[in-house]
Amino acid sequence: MRYLVKFFFLIFISSAVNAADVITANVAEKDVNNIFRRALMGAAAQLDKAAQVNPFAVVVKTDGNIGIFELPQDSKKNKDLTVDERVAHIRSLLQGAAGTQSIRGYCQVMYIVVNQDGIDSHGLSFEIEHEVGVSMQRFVPVEVNEDTGKIHLIIEKIITNNKPKVVFAEK
Repeated sequence: MRYLVKFFFLIFISSAVNAADVITANVAEKDVNNIFRRALMGAAAQLDKAAQVNPFAVVVKTDGNIGIFELPQDSKKNKDLTVDERVAHIRSLLQGAAGTQSIRGYCQVMYIVVNQDGIDSHGLSFEIEHEVGVSMQRFVPVEVNEDTGKIHLIIEKIITNNKPKVVFAEK
């Protein structure tokens, strides 16, 4: 009888651990979908307003609230930074926030040009990481309407690839 009780206790503990993993994975999936959606909407709004995207990041804080990391465009110091320098500065802010466990996920956005076989493809890069294992990059191509000069996202051609973790890298 005592072995039977231990057996059921072990099954219960095992089930509880698996259930916790599933809940954690569900939270991570919801976080990633939420920050990607918000980043996509923010980038689309910038493109619509100014036909450009300044690098920024949407974060999910450890309490579940959403925040934005971006550099103010009106300061002289930030105006002189290249896009790569802005991206690096935001990434360092993200690494600091992850190091203090202030965030549990992020989606960093930047406008990029990818050259493949001599052909330039313009689009938005979305670097997404979550503390629970997810690390990917999404590329959303854009096209310019010749008549209006407006830039449009080509959502149906999103490319998603895994990437190494940078902000939530294992130490």
